[in-house]
Amino acid sequence: MAAASFDSVVIIATNSGFQNRCNYALMVAAINVVAELNTTASHQQRVNYAKIVLAGGANLLQVALAVLTNTTIAAEAVSATTPDFAIPDGDIQFAVNSLFNALAGVTT
Repeated sequence: MAAASFDSVVIIATNSGFQNRCNYALMVAAINVVAELNTTASHQQRVNYAKIVLAGGANLLQVALAVLTNTTIAAEAVSATTPDFAIPDGDIQFAVNSLFNALAGVTT
């Protein structure tokens, strides 16, 4: 299946239900980051972002758009299949976990 069009990606990313699903996955990732060993690469920067997430300060549009850059999710995304857009929760969690450093601003 081809990736969703940019128009479809924007429709999905601005959907509050999809943003909430991404937010939940981000919360799960943040809790895991706070619990990780302090010897983990870029730990303090990751924890700083995790604290922002846990305090409700994440930019959900940014997170949703980032999740939709995952090629598997972009291929699954179908704006006509609201409310879940045919994107499994596990794929969202995988994408958020993979993108956590980028969202936290880790550059190394």
